[in-house]
Amino acid sequence: MPEPESFDGAFASAVIELEVSRALRRHIAEKRIDQEDLDRLLDLSTVWFGQIGIVPLSRAILTRAAGPFPTIVNALGAIHLATALIWREETGDDVAFLTHDRRLRAAARACRFPISRP
Repeated sequence: MPEPESFDGAFASAVIELEVSRALRRHIAEKRIDQEDLDRLLDLSTVWFGQIGIVPLSRAILTRAAGPFPTIVNALGAIHLATALIWREETGDDVAFLTHDRRLRAAARACRFPISRP
């Protein structure tokens, strides 16, 4: 997991907290990490989330996420993309999109976001 200070000015949808927790718990169930690693990574993720802007889910984000996108995205990806689109529309900020997900990367690119990999 990147150091928190490496993402100055970063923000993410609140669903990232759920995604990180589920991924870490999946890793422990698959015996890819042990309990000590889980505890350490959960603590680190809490610090990391405290260092970035967490955008709460809103009706506007959910409505936008339910609408069409230029490419196929799953439900969580649609929430992340809708969050970034609304952020960009409301703030005028030039937003770079960070994701490991191939489909989400393609959708973000189609929405004219510069792409970075975490």
